[in-house]
Amino acid sequence: MGIKEEIYSVSGGRIREIFEKTDSAFFENAEEIRLREGQSIKIIMKNKAVFIGGNGKPSKEGSDAAISAEDLKIMVSFMSGYSPYAYKELISSGFMSIPGGHRAGIAGHAVILDGKVDMVKDISSLNIRIAHEKKGCAEGILKYITGGGKIKNTAVVSPPGFGKTTVLRDLIRSISNRGTNVSLVDERSEIAAVFRGKAQCDIGKNTDVLDGFPKAEGMLMALRSLSPQIIACDEIGGERDIEAVKEISVCGVGLLCTVHGRTMAEVRNRLNTGADEFDIFVFLKKNEKGGRYACVYDRAEKLLGEEELNDN
Repeated sequence: MGIKEEIYSVSGGRIREIFEKTDSAFFENAEEIRLREGQSIKIIMKNKAVFIGGNGKPSKEGSDAAISAEDLKIMVSFMSGYSPYAYKELISSGFMSIPGGHRAGIAGHAVILDGKVDMVKDISSLNIRIAHEKKGCAEGILKYITGGGKIKNTAVVSPPGFGKTTVLRDLIRSISNRGTNVSLVDERSEIAAVFRGKAQCDIGKNTDVLDGFPKAEGMLMALRSLSPQIIACDEIGGERDIEAVKEISVCGVGLLCTVHGRTMAEVRNRLNTGADEFDIFVFLKKNEKGGRYACVYDRAEKLLGEEELNDN
């Protein structure tokens, strides 16, 4: 099933009708699909963005295909399968995993109950983040993080939108398929992209997924019950995350994580002493054409090498 079919399968109403007329190539090259009240559908690709008109063709912003509040309401209902439970889950978490590993985020007015978001009303926008599995994209990084019969504690670092999760997923897949037991704590269902109990992305033959678990709790649960050789998770940074990272490191289990940041100084500011638990730091960067590459450093901040990432 192609990306267009995957998105179309969870779309409803007028938005579904427009998607049906839209060229599949736009979906295959998309990074995000933005649905905002009062605006046309916006498809964001690596180097450009296009607005889609009512005929499924590129058009000017604010054309005949402006999305209404009712369109968004129908779309959310369709994505949840008209299930009150699924709808509640979407609203409380702010996103929903959909077929193919893609993820739909939601924005609107929050209704707070007991200090937590109970529901979102007056939905104003949806953002469908397209999951592109790039198998082999991180192959060049493996030689830096393996050695002595084990995986070195590794942090993949970049600002949002540089492909941290894609690289992390590929590293997990490669390491797992080499026979290493990996416990993946997938708090936001973005790495394995579990949909109705099944991982939509290939995360290897020896990977156990803790889907939806808060990172710190999930990492410690995996440590105590799943006998992992590696524990992987996305976007560490909170105080509890750092405490869990330190406990895991002391127990001799490897770490494979991502961190928001651009420089080592930002990483140390975010992780404090937790940064000392990592042996390798992989900084993702983009060239002027949007292609990605990795700069790999050791704990002493010595540059070990640069590797182009295979984005084909």
